[in-house]
Order: sequence, then C-alpha cells, then structure tokens
Amino acid sequence: MTRAQALWHPTRSLTTWLCVVLAAEAVLSLASLGQGTSRSLDGIASGFDALLNGQSKLAEARFEHASDGDAFPITQVVGYVAVAFLVLVIIWQWRSQTNARALGRDGARISPGWGIAGWLIPLANLVLPYLVFQDLWRSSDEQSEPGTHWRSLPGSPLVTAWWTAYVVGTLAPIVVIVLVLGTTSTAADTDWLSDAGAIVLAIACVLGIIVLREISRRQHHLQELTPAPTTPSFAVQQGIGSGGPGWYPDPLDRFEHRYWDGSIWTEWVSTDGQLAIDTQPVPGYD
Repeated sequence: MTRAQALWHPTRSLTTWLCVVLAAEAVLSLASLGQGTSRSLDGIASGFDALLNGQSKLAEARFEHASDGDAFPITQVVGYVAVAFLVLVIIWQWRSQTNARALGRDGARISPGWGIAGWLIPLANLVLPYLVFQDLWRSSDEQSEPGTHWRSLPGSPLVTAWWTAYVVGTLAPIVVIVLVLGTTSTAADTDWLSDAGAIVLAIACVLGIIVLREISRRQHHLQELTPAPTTPSFAVQQGIGSGGPGWYPDPLDRFEHRYWDGSIWTEWVSTDGQLAIDTQPVPGYD
C-alpha cells in the first residue's frame, strides 16, 4: 500500500467494543477464582499413563470418565470472550496501522499484513503484536512528525506492562495442563497457578483498555491537527498512478500526459513528448 492509497478510518466505535469485551473478560476471570484447575485433567493424565502401559481399554474408560467430569462454565465463557477479543483487536490493529500510514508515519517495523499474522502464528504471537503496539504508541505521539522520525521516540512502559501481563495470564492455563499431564502434579496442586493466572489476566484486560483508548485518542487528535484522506483520490479511483510516481494520461484531458508524484497530480505535463507546465489550476485532484 503506497502513501497515496492509505486512508483514514475512525476507530472510536471499535475501541469502545474492544473495551467492553476486555471488561467482560476481566470480570469473568475474577469470577473464576476459587474454581481451581479442572479435575478432569487428572483423569486425562491417568488415561495417558494407562495408554503408555498398553492398557488401551482402561485408558478409554478413563478418557470417557474425564470427559464426563466437572465442568467450568465461567472458564469456558472466558475462552469465548477471548476469541471475540482476538477478532476485534485484529480489525482494530489493521485500521490503526493504516491510519498511521495515512498520517504519514512511515517506517513501521511490522506491516499491517504481518501484524495480523503475528496474532495467529505460535511463538511469533508472543512478540509481534507487542512490536506493533509500541510502534502505534510512538507514531501517535503528539511530538511525532511525518516520516520515520517517530521511531526515535521512547516506547511506553504501559504497553510493556500490559503485554507482559497478557502473555503471563494467557500462558498460565497452558502451563497448568503441561504440569498435570507431563509431571506427577495433580489438578489440586495447580489450583494456585490457575487463580494467579486469572488475576494477572484481569489486570492485563484493564491495562489493555487504557492502551487501546489512548492510542485511539492520540491518532484522532493527530487527524484533527493534520487531516489525512478519508476517501480515495481521483487517481486511485481510476487506477491511475497507483503504481507509483510517473507519467500517466492527463485526467483533465488538457494534455496527453501529466506527472503523478505518488500523492498528487503536478503541473508538469507533456504533449508529443514536449515537456510543459500547466498554468491552469487542477481543482478536485489530490
């Protein structure tokens, strides 16, 4: 996407929905305190032990018993809310990265496409979204300027705290499963870890609300100061000049060709290969 094609998209409504989802996840995480780790994990672990010992029928029986074990509806709902957050934050992040480009803040470390992939690729999703949000924080700073100067601005400790808490809270249930299934630990032994993970995740949700609201506010403030385009220019609508700076058929039909510099039509024109300057204004073309 070239600068000329980057358009501004408001994010206030989307930010509000994201905050609602995060608030719901925080409340549900705290509501799950005291439930501990699902005891069905003990049944699954014993089933694997029986399977490794060649007792297939016993393993099957233990797996079936585990599937009929205790249920944790709140924990399940937290999972559904987490999926809703993932979908919304990917959309929000795409728009925010595009807004940064529309505002002229170039040189981001992660492209919008890789920003989406960063949430979906295992291990990469522990690092790439963090880099994206730090870039969004820097590029939306009031002291930032068009170009790449914003990259020298300091990152945000708030973003670091949020992402650290989010990773810890998200990984805690995975660590619980590994401990119960891969060691001699029982589900009861990991109750404290489940509760700790829920608390940290709730904290991450609160910090995430602050980060999202602040980045959105700062970007909208920059848009008010120096408005970025919200609709495609004539050149983009007609597919003219979308390949970058160069000579293209004159959209005003005054000359054979007019020079597109990548963002606006210039006064430089030509007919039969003869260079000239158009002295008339070019209204409506930007």
